[in-house]
Amino acid sequence: MPATALARDGALDTASAPPPSVKALLAGAPRGAYTALSVTAARAVPWWQAHCERLAHSLVVLAGTTDALPSFRAWHDEREAGVPLPLASLVGEAVLPSLRAAVAGLGEEAIGRDVAAVILMHEPAAGRGGGANDDLLLPVDVVALAWTPASPPPPPSVAAVVGPPRPRPDAKDSAWVAARAPLEARLPAGAADGLLADGRGRLLEGLVTNVFVVTGEGVLQTAAAGDGVLDGVTRRAVLAAAARLSIPVDLAPPDPTARSSWSEAFLTSAVAGVRPLARLEGPGWCVDFGAAPGTTTAALAAALPGEAAHHGLTHL
Repeated sequence: MPATALARDGALDTASAPPPSVKALLAGAPRGAYTALSVTAARAVPWWQAHCERLAHSLVVLAGTTDALPSFRAWHDEREAGVPLPLASLVGEAVLPSLRAAVAGLGEEAIGRDVAAVILMHEPAAGRGGGANDDLLLPVDVVALAWTPASPPPPPSVAAVVGPPRPRPDAKDSAWVAARAPLEARLPAGAADGLLADGRGRLLEGLVTNVFVVTGEGVLQTAAAGDGVLDGVTRRAVLAAAARLSIPVDLAPPDPTARSSWSEAFLTSAVAGVRPLARLEGPGWCVDFGAAPGTTTAALAAALPGEAAHHGLTHL
């Protein structure tokens, strides 16, 4: 990352050097819920509401199923019996100061450039207390890391199947960084991401991405959220763009037994957007797509900026 800046609880952290990568940040901090996002050169955050909703959902999932976030769990359980909380709005209010501070901390190098950021919400540091707050402040600490992405974007790459589905795909859990390390070790050199497949070998999602294929008939295919994949923000944006472009969609895990019909493939993430693939690999099979991006992939990538107008958008 050419330039980085770290903020904690609404203020730029100048006491220590920012971590060298998102993985280092998530692995070195207390376990919590996180999201990665892009910030435009005009300092707008596309799909802001979707990011806040996913953070809120991840907080609830982690508090209910793990030892992470006990302060949040106690606070949420007490509030749950009363009037339903606008949790996504509260999350947005909690994380915006740190996001603003991190982006501003990049300084002149980031002026006029797109910025990427990751936001982590974890258990409060010792002495911060916990439990219910009368003012509805969330009992979590917020860390934001911002950086200027490499330019130009990387060329089309390879994705390879490396393992089975993860146990909790419905939450962005920072513990996934450590859990996926053995799978990342199986990646071929230069691969963009590893893929997770179900018991039948069908493609579900990437380690940090969603995966799509396009058939020769022009049908866009990707696993449904109910198949056990993270419903990524950019995944949703691509599906919305496909609807506006009248591209037919099949919400089913791509099946390698039908790979002879695949004409294109790509990965999606909030930071990289749409990343075309030149090759897909799995146990005993591979598909080369030749020139990439294909027509459908290029059309969807071009449509994404316009989709922001139809989703939550906030300015820093």
